[in-house]
Amino acid sequence: YLERALRSVLAQADNEMHIEVVNDGADPRTQAELAAIVGGVGAGRVTFTPLPRNVGHPHIFNVCVARARGRWIHLLHDDDWVAPGFYAALRAGIQIAPDVGMALCRHARVDEAGVVQWESWLERATPGVIDGWLDRISLTCRVQFAAAAIRRDVFETLGGFATGVGSTFDWDMW
Repeated sequence: YLERALRSVLAQADNEMHIEVVNDGADPRTQAELAAIVGGVGAGRVTFTPLPRNVGHPHIFNVCVARARGRWIHLLHDDDWVAPGFYAALRAGIQIAPDVGMALCRHARVDEAGVVQWESWLERATPGVIDGWLDRISLTCRVQFAAAAIRRDVFETLGGFATGVGSTFDWDMW
Protein backbone atom coordinates (compact mmCIF):
# COMPACT_ATOMS: atom_id res chain seq x y z
CA TYR A 1 0.00 0.00 0.00
CA LEU A 2 3.03 2.28 0.15
CA GLU A 3 2.53 3.56 -3.39
CA ARG A 4 -1.04 4.66 -2.61
CA ALA A 5 0.10 6.36 0.60
CA LEU A 6 2.82 8.29 -1.21
CA ARG A 7 0.59 9.30 -4.11
CA SER A 8 -2.08 10.62 -1.73
CA VAL A 9 0.45 12.85 0.00
CA LEU A 10 2.31 13.96 -3.11
CA ALA A 11 -0.95 15.01 -4.80
CA GLN A 12 -1.37 17.63 -2.07
CA ALA A 13 2.19 18.43 -1.05
CA ASP A 14 3.63 21.87 -1.40
CA ASN A 15 7.35 22.28 -2.07
CA GLU A 16 8.05 22.97 1.60
CA MET A 17 6.71 19.63 2.79
CA HIS A 18 9.39 17.15 3.85
CA ILE A 19 8.35 13.63 2.81
CA GLU A 20 10.39 10.68 3.97
CA VAL A 21 9.81 6.95 4.20
CA VAL A 22 11.56 5.35 7.17
CA ASN A 23 11.75 1.57 7.08
CA ASP A 24 11.87 -0.28 10.39
CA GLY A 25 14.74 -2.66 9.67
CA ALA A 26 13.35 -4.93 6.96
CA ASP A 27 15.50 -7.51 5.20
CA PRO A 28 17.69 -6.23 2.33
CA ARG A 29 15.33 -7.54 -0.40
CA THR A 30 12.32 -5.75 1.11
CA GLN A 31 14.35 -2.58 1.58
CA ALA A 32 15.34 -2.68 -2.09
CA GLU A 33 11.70 -3.10 -3.10
CA LEU A 34 10.66 -0.18 -0.90
CA ALA A 35 13.50 2.00 -2.22
CA ALA A 36 12.33 1.27 -5.78
CA ILE A 37 8.76 2.28 -4.94
CA VAL A 38 9.91 5.46 -3.22
CA GLY A 39 12.23 6.30 -6.12
CA GLY A 40 9.57 5.64 -8.75
CA VAL A 41 6.61 7.33 -7.09
CA GLY A 42 8.59 10.02 -5.28
CA ALA A 43 10.57 11.02 -8.39
CA GLY A 44 13.22 12.72 -6.27
CA ARG A 45 10.65 14.38 -3.99
CA VAL A 46 10.65 11.63 -1.32
CA THR A 47 13.64 10.27 0.57
CA PHE A 48 14.03 6.71 1.80
CA THR A 49 15.79 5.86 5.06
CA PRO A 50 16.17 2.18 5.96
CA LEU A 51 17.02 1.48 9.60
CA PRO A 52 19.69 -1.19 10.08
CA ARG A 53 17.53 -3.09 12.58
CA ASN A 54 13.91 -3.28 13.65
CA VAL A 55 13.19 -0.99 16.61
CA GLY A 56 9.42 -1.60 16.69
CA HIS A 57 6.53 0.49 17.86
CA PRO A 58 6.59 3.14 19.29
CA HIS A 59 10.33 3.68 18.82
CA ILE A 60 10.02 3.94 15.04
CA PHE A 61 7.60 6.84 15.41
CA ASN A 62 10.06 8.66 17.65
CA VAL A 63 12.73 8.09 14.99
CA CYS A 64 10.37 9.59 12.39
CA VAL A 65 9.67 12.63 14.58
CA ALA A 66 13.40 13.15 15.17
CA ARG A 67 14.07 13.02 11.41
CA ALA A 68 11.15 15.28 10.46
CA ARG A 69 11.62 18.89 9.50
CA GLY A 70 9.10 21.66 9.88
CA ARG A 71 6.66 22.93 12.49
CA TRP A 72 3.92 20.32 11.87
CA ILE A 73 4.49 16.58 11.69
CA HIS A 74 2.16 14.06 10.05
CA LEU A 75 3.05 10.38 10.43
CA LEU A 76 1.53 7.73 8.18
CA HIS A 77 1.75 3.97 8.25
CA ASP A 78 2.47 2.36 4.88
CA ASP A 79 -1.15 1.23 4.56
CA ASP A 80 -2.63 4.67 5.31
CA TRP A 81 -3.48 7.42 2.86
CA VAL A 82 -5.05 10.85 2.98
CA ALA A 83 -8.12 11.97 1.08
CA PRO A 84 -7.99 14.90 -1.33
CA GLY A 85 -8.15 18.18 0.57
CA PHE A 86 -6.75 16.71 3.81
CA TYR A 87 -3.86 19.13 4.24
CA ALA A 88 -5.91 22.15 3.13
CA ALA A 89 -8.58 21.27 5.70
CA LEU A 90 -6.05 20.89 8.50
CA ARG A 91 -4.38 24.14 7.50
CA ALA A 92 -7.75 25.93 7.60
CA GLY A 93 -8.41 24.66 11.10
CA ILE A 94 -4.94 25.65 12.28
CA GLN A 95 -5.44 29.16 10.90
CA ILE A 96 -8.63 29.47 12.98
CA ALA A 97 -6.84 28.35 16.16
CA PRO A 98 -3.08 28.74 15.57
CA ASP A 99 -2.14 27.76 19.13
CA VAL A 100 -3.55 24.21 18.94
CA GLY A 101 -1.07 21.38 19.45
CA MET A 102 -2.84 18.92 17.17
CA ALA A 103 -5.03 19.24 14.11
CA LEU A 104 -7.24 16.29 13.26
CA CYS A 105 -10.15 15.14 11.19
CA ARG A 106 -12.38 12.12 10.88
CA HIS A 107 -10.88 8.87 9.69
CA ALA A 108 -12.28 5.72 8.17
CA ARG A 109 -11.34 2.08 8.30
CA VAL A 110 -11.57 0.55 4.85
CA ASP A 111 -11.14 -2.92 3.44
CA GLU A 112 -8.64 -3.92 0.76
CA ALA A 113 -11.02 -2.73 -1.96
CA GLY A 114 -11.28 0.71 -0.34
CA VAL A 115 -14.84 0.21 0.90
CA VAL A 116 -15.51 2.07 4.15
CA GLN A 117 -16.18 -0.36 7.00
CA TRP A 118 -16.38 2.24 9.78
CA GLU A 119 -16.11 6.00 10.06
CA SER A 120 -14.96 7.82 13.16
CA TRP A 121 -17.03 10.21 15.17
CA LEU A 122 -17.71 13.73 13.96
CA GLU A 123 -16.04 15.68 16.74
CA ARG A 124 -17.11 19.07 15.41
CA ALA A 125 -19.11 20.18 12.36
CA THR A 126 -16.80 23.10 11.56
CA PRO A 127 -13.07 23.70 11.99
CA GLY A 128 -12.06 24.87 15.45
CA VAL A 129 -11.13 23.76 18.92
CA ILE A 130 -13.02 20.69 20.14
CA ASP A 131 -14.92 21.28 23.36
CA GLY A 132 -14.37 18.66 26.06
CA TRP A 133 -11.58 16.90 24.16
CA LEU A 134 -9.85 15.54 27.25
CA ASP A 135 -13.07 13.93 28.47
CA ARG A 136 -13.70 12.39 25.04
CA ILE A 137 -10.19 11.06 24.45
CA SER A 138 -9.95 9.73 28.02
CA LEU A 139 -12.78 7.28 27.33
CA THR A 140 -11.98 6.06 23.81
CA CYS A 141 -9.07 6.46 21.42
CA ARG A 142 -10.70 8.72 18.84
CA VAL A 143 -7.71 9.51 16.60
CA GLN A 144 -5.54 7.57 14.16
CA PHE A 145 -2.11 8.59 12.86
CA ALA A 146 -3.38 9.24 9.34
CA ALA A 147 -5.95 11.75 10.60
CA ALA A 148 -3.73 13.95 12.79
CA ALA A 149 -0.83 16.36 12.51
CA ILE A 150 1.04 17.33 15.66
CA ARG A 151 2.98 20.52 16.23
CA ARG A 152 6.70 19.73 16.64
CA ASP A 153 7.03 21.48 19.99
CA VAL A 154 4.28 19.26 21.43
CA PHE A 155 6.36 16.18 20.66
CA GLU A 156 9.41 17.89 22.14
CA THR A 157 7.57 18.99 25.30
CA LEU A 158 6.02 15.57 25.90
CA GLY A 159 9.21 13.69 25.03
CA GLY A 160 7.75 11.80 22.07
CA PHE A 161 5.73 8.61 22.14
CA ALA A 162 5.83 6.68 25.43
CA THR A 163 7.95 3.55 25.09
CA GLY A 164 7.11 1.71 28.32
CA VAL A 165 5.78 -1.81 28.39
CA GLY A 166 2.02 -1.85 28.05
CA SER A 167 1.96 1.74 26.82
CA THR A 168 -0.90 2.83 24.63
CA PHE A 169 1.60 5.17 22.98
CA ASP A 170 -0.66 6.67 20.34
CA TRP A 171 -3.65 7.11 22.63
CA ASP A 172 -1.37 8.67 25.25
CA MET A 173 -0.10 11.15 22.66
CA TRP A 174 -3.52 12.18 21.41
